[in-house]
Amino acid sequence: MASTNEYKFQTVVTITLTDEERDNQTINEGHAGAAVAAMYRDGIVVLENAVNVEHVDNLNQILTSEAEALAALPTTHFNNNSKGAGKTGNMSQAPPVTNELMYEDIWANGPASSVIASNLGPTPHVTYVNRNTNLRGFGAIGAIGFALSAEVGSLPLRPVTQSIVGVTQGVTGWVMGFVTPYIINPDEGNLGAKIGFVFFGLGIIASVLVFLYIPETKGLNFDEIDCLVSSGTNSRKFQGAIAEYRAHGQSVNKEDLGQKLTSYENEKDGVVIEQQE
Repeated sequence: MASTNEYKFQTVVTITLTDEERDNQTINEGHAGAAVAAMYRDGIVVLENAVNVEHVDNLNQILTSEAEALAALPTTHFNNNSKGAGKTGNMSQAPPVTNELMYEDIWANGPASSVIASNLGPTPHVTYVNRNTNLRGFGAIGAIGFALSAEVGSLPLRPVTQSIVGVTQGVTGWVMGFVTPYIINPDEGNLGAKIGFVFFGLGIIASVLVFLYIPETKGLNFDEIDCLVSSGTNSRKFQGAIAEYRAHGQSVNKEDLGQKLTSYENEKDGVVIEQQE
């Protein structure tokens, strides 16, 4: 039966299996349901009496005697080995692989495997593939924001723009990472999955701001973007301004666009900015 502390916050659910379940390496429906629910909700569950203690004692006796002989060999490598009188460390030791010592409850525990399989679902390989794809996709798509922030400002403003973007992302990321547990946890905000509405609202606000203030830079080169920004062209009219200019068969360059033209010359002391009215 599940422990009486099952529904207390931050208390690990412990499910005690019967001797019959342990010996047959099975788990009944009641225990399986409680274990799966705890795993789904908490990410952890304890199956008590799932392993025969005699099997553990047998393995411990064999491995302990082998460990003493292994430690005495000069070729044995110790990890995290300290110096001095309190010399300690650990070493790698292979388990016995004889048939009589391959206990099922230790090497392939039936109740634990059933709970894990129930949480993974019937096709865990699909989940595995999807997660890998999503991870790579996030790494590819997430970086686009930095490319846009480098494009939408004029050249003199790009270092400042990138700095503001980087600082804003870092600060907002830290704030959200700090407050999210308090919003979700049952003893605080207790929103649980409803936290999605918070991010949905923030996403709507961000979408409106992007629509109003971030220009469409598709098909524009850096000179065109720089001149449009310098001339004070509305961010929503970038594409229209370029299309109208090109419709007259005119070339698009810094000498043709806008009233404020900016040229740049690199010198060893930095970038010199010259403006023409």
